[in-house]
Amino acid sequence: MIAMAAAGACGAIVRYLIELTGINARANTSPWLTMFANIVGTFIAGFTVHSLVLANGLVISSNLAIGFCGGLTTFSSAFAIPMLFEKRDKSYGLFLIVLTPALCAAAFLYGISLHK
Repeated sequence: MIAMAAAGACGAIVRYLIELTGINARANTSPWLTMFANIVGTFIAGFTVHSLVLANGLVISSNLAIGFCGGLTTFSSAFAIPMLFEKRDKSYGLFLIVLTPALCAAAFLYGISLHK
């Protein structure tokens, strides 16, 4: 459990660092950086799921997939930030709300497909 918490903390730190690369150097200011963090996290999760299914390195894989990727990705930011943009430009916000899960699903499936 401690390893899972540490992996989650590392994922959250990586996410924060990704967010800080934004123009204003403040976390959660860019929907594209939030989307990027979610896509990277779902790709890593997809890549590690293969190991979970085959039970090879289950502890390491679950710490990576659940802990690190759970800290890196966040459902709330994936939809909260586009909703803030939606108040300014409805079509742009809705575009982000549709695009984020589509790209994350594609990244997850691509990560799984790399094990073939």
